[in-house]
Amino acid sequence: MAGPGAKLIGQKEPVKDQEVVCGGPVTVGRDPTSNSLPINHPSISRKHGRIFQEGTAWNVEDLGSSNGTFLNEVRIQKVRLKDGDVVRFGDVPFKFQMARPEPVAAASGGGGEGFEPTIMISPANRPKVDAPPPSDFEGTVFGGQAPVFFANQMQKDQSQQASNAGKVATADAPPPVYVPPPVQTPNMFMLKLKAIIGIVIFFSLIAIGVMVIIRNAGKSQEIRTAVKESRMKVEDFLSQNESRVLLPEAVLPTFKSELEVLEACNKELKEKLEKFKDGDKEQVDNLKALKERVDFLIFERKEALAVAEGDRAATDNLVQDLAVNGTENQKALAPLAKELLKLQHFRKKFPLNPDRSVEAPDPKDIDSLLSAVATLKTEHEKNAGNQLLFNTHFSRMVKNSIDNDEFLIRLWQRFYTEYEAAKAEKDAERRKDKIERLNRDYSSLNLLKDLK
Repeated sequence: MAGPGAKLIGQKEPVKDQEVVCGGPVTVGRDPTSNSLPINHPSISRKHGRIFQEGTAWNVEDLGSSNGTFLNEVRIQKVRLKDGDVVRFGDVPFKFQMARPEPVAAASGGGGEGFEPTIMISPANRPKVDAPPPSDFEGTVFGGQAPVFFANQMQKDQSQQASNAGKVATADAPPPVYVPPPVQTPNMFMLKLKAIIGIVIFFSLIAIGVMVIIRNAGKSQEIRTAVKESRMKVEDFLSQNESRVLLPEAVLPTFKSELEVLEACNKELKEKLEKFKDGDKEQVDNLKALKERVDFLIFERKEALAVAEGDRAATDNLVQDLAVNGTENQKALAPLAKELLKLQHFRKKFPLNPDRSVEAPDPKDIDSLLSAVATLKTEHEKNAGNQLLFNTHFSRMVKNSIDNDEFLIRLWQRFYTEYEAAKAEKDAERRKDKIERLNRDYSSLNLLKDLK
C-alpha cells in the first residue's frame, strides 16, 4: 500500500518557492536528460541524489555526489524523511512536506441510509398500560393456549408459613440484653515511651546533620590546605630552578637531582587526588592542574637528559607518550616538543664549532631542518597561552631554538656551498685557496680530508 504523497519546496535560488510533487521517485542532478528534477547549479552533480518510497515511508539517498546530500545540515548516505525536514543537495535546499489528508465532513440529519433513528424514552414518559384485574392465581400463559402454572401461588403460601413461625418464636423468646463494650484505659507507660523514642530520634537526626556539616566543612578546609601546600611547593620549585642558566657540564647532575624532587611531588599529588576525589570540585580541579604542571616539568627533565645523553629513541618515546596519554594541554605541546627535539639533537651532534664538529650532517637534511624551525615557530605562537609553558625551562629552550638554530642550519648550508665550489673548481690555484680556507674555518671536519 503506497504511503501519502509528498512535495519538495525550494528554499533558495535557483529553486526558490518552487514546488515539486513527489508522485513517485524523484531523482536530482544537473543532467536534464536523466533526472526528474534537473538543477543547473555548480554544487549539483550530474546524478546527485534521489527521494523515493519504501513501503509507506519516504527516503532520501545520496548517489555518490561530490558535494554531498544533507538532512537538517547533517551529511547522509540514506535516511528516512519526516514532515518538515530540510534536504540540501549540494548548496540547494528543499523543505520536505508530507501531504495532509482532507477532513471528512460530519453527517447531519436523521442518520445515514439504511439506519433508523433511535428514540430514547425516559420512564416518566412511558405510555401507561391498564393493569390486569387482580387474581388469586397468577401464572404465565404461553401463547394463550398453554395451562396456567401455579408457581406464584405456591411461593405466597410458603412465605406466609415462614412469617407465622417467626411470630411464634419471637413471642416465646426473652428480650435481648444490651452489653456495652469494655472501656479500654490508655497505657500511659507506652505513650511516654513512644514520645521519648520520637524525641531521641529527632535530636539524633539533628546531631547527625550537624556532624555531616562539620565533617564536610572540615574536609573542605583540609583539601584547601592541601592545594595551598602543593601550589607553594610547585611555585617555589619554579622560582628557584626555572630561571637559571646551566652550564653544559651541569645539566646532567642538576636535572637528575631535580627529577627526584619532582617525582616525589608528583607522588604526593596522586595521593591527595585519591584522598579528595569526592571533595569540592573546584579544589580537586586545582589539584589536577598542579599535577598536570608537575607531569610536564618531569617530561622537560627527562627530555633534556635524553638529549644530553644523545638518546634519540628515548626522546621519541617521551613525545609519543605525551601525545597519547597526556592531558589536553600536554597533548597540544607534543608537536612543539617533537620539532624542538629534532633541532636539539642536530645542534648537539653538528655544532659547527672548529673544536667540536667532527662529523657533518647530510646535506639532504638541511631543508628538512629549516622546515622544522618554521613549524616550531608556528606551534610556539599557537600555544602562547598554554599555562604549561609559563616560566619554564622548556619555554626557554624553544625560544633559544627559534633564535639560534636557523642561523646554525644556514651556516651548514653555506659550508656545503663552499665545499661543493672547492670540489668543482678546475683551476688548481683557486682550488687550493678554497680548500685552505675551508680547512682554516672547519679544521676538525673529517669531510675535508677528502679534498686534495
